[in-house]
Amino acid sequence: MVRSGRISNLERYYILQELGKIAQRIFNKNLEVRSTRENKRYNLNFIKDALKFESDPITFTNTYWVDVGSEDGNKIAAYYEYGTGLYNTKHRIIGRDYIRPKNYDFLHFINNDGKHIYTKAVKGVEGIHYFRRTMNTINKNEEYLIQRIRNELGI
Repeated sequence: MVRSGRISNLERYYILQELGKIAQRIFNKNLEVRSTRENKRYNLNFIKDALKFESDPITFTNTYWVDVGSEDGNKIAAYYEYGTGLYNTKHRIIGRDYIRPKNYDFLHFINNDGKHIYTKAVKGVEGIHYFRRTMNTINKNEEYLIQRIRNELGI
């Protein structure tokens, strides 16, 4: 049962901490669901538990970000979030083009069968949008989640 009256900053902080933990669970679930696409399995384990948050009880908001732990890991996480090449959703006007080699004449890949593939350009990969989906879920259900947290904590 939620008690009536104003809540203190400490109680607000507890609510925001619980909301952040829920966001982390939703984030990991989105990663798990979105990592399997078109029968391709992306290995996104390095991004798991990378959603960080900071609570501000004065403004009653959480600030969220993804931090994998290394600069290269954060870049790769951004590639999975926004997509690359033609599918890049971050830079829609500039930067939406085929991925081409910079230093050589061909791009070189080894597929799952061990076969060498040479090509002049690739389309890129579509973004998985795991962070955006998490934030949309939290923002859409924030009032319900806060009410549920208050009931659980008795605030």
